[in-house]
Amino acid sequence: MPESVDPLHLLLIGAGPGVGAGVVRRFGREGFRSTLISRGQGLEQLAAQLRGGGLEIEPVVADIEDLDGYRAALEGIFGAPGAPGVAVYNAALPDPGEILDTTIGRLRTAYAVDVLGAVVAAQVAAPVLRTAGTGTLLFTSGGFADHPVPALASLSIGKAALRSAATFTLLVYLHRWTENNRTHLKLVNPSVFVHEMLTRTHLNCVFDISSLHDALTVLCGRQRERERESNAATVAAY
Repeated sequence: MPESVDPLHLLLIGAGPGVGAGVVRRFGREGFRSTLISRGQGLEQLAAQLRGGGLEIEPVVADIEDLDGYRAALEGIFGAPGAPGVAVYNAALPDPGEILDTTIGRLRTAYAVDVLGAVVAAQVAAPVLRTAGTGTLLFTSGGFADHPVPALASLSIGKAALRSAATFTLLVYLHRWTENNRTHLKLVNPSVFVHEMLTRTHLNCVFDISSLHDALTVLCGRQRERERESNAATVAAY
């Protein structure tokens, strides 16, 4: 892999003390360093806690609601040497409220965070990973897409829209070049319905990951394979 991309560099978009921190710790056990993106509320404290566990952490403050500023932050990350070889989109806006009680403005804000932020991340990351010849984008979809909660209407709508965008729009187009560029696009924890549709459209070769653990296993397996090839090339040179 070119030096512009580091296969053991994780970008987590939507860093928090729950799922986000768990993702970073799990990848960290496999030797990944991590860049965390969050609006800034508690980000430094979270970074300090993770560093206390022996992890290499770089916090970046960016608000996804400000899509232009967020895009600029991503472009800075992916434009620097050692850009992330793995990106996990885990951002969401759990704005409480039933559909008839919420406002259009609140729905638009939630949509920007839940869906458009993921689209922007792919738009920035995909060309870099394509040039590098490898890389992985992970989008966490969550159970709200399958089981919407009336009291969390905007989040439920956002997660369903994210799954649809990732599966049937954005990633379908990206699939045109994944086959020849060794870039892997995975949907974490897809539903039975999504599995069926992927099989029917012959995209199951792209989306064959059902859990974050499986995704990490595949990623680490590829890294070990690259290391074996590198070691073999070194031995052959001598």
